Amino acid sequence: MPDSPPPGELFHFPSGLPGFEQHHDFILSRRAGLDPLVFLDSRHGQGPGFIAVPVEVLDPHYLLRLDEAAAAELLLSPGAYTAAGSRFLAFALLTCIPNEPPTANLFAPVVLNPASGTGAQVLQLDSGYPVVHPVREGASCS
Repeated sequence: MPDSPPPGELFHFPSGLPGFEQHHDFILSRRAGLDPLVFLDSRHGQGPGFIAVPVEVLDPHYLLRLDEAAAAELLLSPGAYTAAGSRFLAFALLTCIPNEPPTANLFAPVVLNPASGTGAQVLQLDSGYPVVHPVREGASCS
């Protein structure tokens, strides 16, 4: 395993990610031929890694609500934003179970602020967005 992080943008998650609170630094990267997928990997090599997709790929009208706490963590203003064309990036984490179709978590997107280099997973309470959203008909994790 290399000592240096993979190429990509580094984001600091002040609170970590739910279930991985001890991990605060993640690298966002893209891999050739896999757009629109992105990869969010712990900076420290042996930590967690995630595959994600921009929320607007799954729902072009996705509305993200940042409450006071999430906005403060991301160094953004609270409010409701459309994900497409915003000053931040919002990604749905993907779940892939062998021989099952992949799903995306629209209820708790990972939000990244490139201007400040900060990130947070932001629950969309009372939004109606599901934790398990189908990604593509006919796709399978194998």
